[in-house]
Amino acid sequence: MRKTAGFTLIELTMAMAVFSGMLLIIVMGFINITHMRNRANALNAAQDNGRLAMEELVQAVRASSPDTNATTTGLLPTSKALCLTRSGTTEQVYFVDGGFLTVADGCVTRLNRRHLTTDKVAIVNFDPQVVVPTPGDKPQIEINLMVATNNGSTTGAGSATKCNPISSYCAVVTLNSGATPR
Repeated sequence: MRKTAGFTLIELTMAMAVFSGMLLIIVMGFINITHMRNRANALNAAQDNGRLAMEELVQAVRASSPDTNATTTGLLPTSKALCLTRSGTTEQVYFVDGGFLTVADGCVTRLNRRHLTTDKVAIVNFDPQVVVPTPGDKPQIEINLMVATNNGSTTGAGSATKCNPISSYCAVVTLNSGATPR
C-alpha cells in the first residue's frame, strides 16, 4: 500500500489557477476604484475653481455702477474680456490669461493682475455677453465659463473641449450665470 503525503501537481495547478483568478478580480476592482476616485477629484477641482471664479464674477457685476459701461471686448486671437466700471471711474477687467481667469485694474492698462483660478484647472471658454433688454435699462451680464483639468488630459479647444477617454484624472465643467449691476 502506497502512502501519499502532500498534493499532486494537478491539485497545485488548479489551486494556483483559482487563486490567480480571485487575485485578478480583486486587483481590477482596486484599479477601477482608483480611477473613479481620480475622476471625482478632478471633477471637484474643476467645479470648485469654476464656482469660486463665477461667484467673484457675479459679485463684481452686482457691485459695478448702475451706469456702468459693461462691455465685452475681443482679445487676440479668440478670448474675450469683461470690463466693468466700479465706484465711479475705477475699471476692472476679467479675462483669460494663460489658461487662468484673471482680474486686473483698468480695461486697457490691466494693472495689478490676480488669478481667480488655480493651476489645477484651465479656463477653456470664457464668454461674457452684455444684454440690454430695452434701451435705457441696466445691462444684464450673462456669463458662460468652461473649466477643464490642466494636465493634458483633454482634447479639443474652446466649447468643444472633452476628456480624453484613456485619462483617469479629467473633468470638463460648464457654468452659466447672470447678474445685473446694482
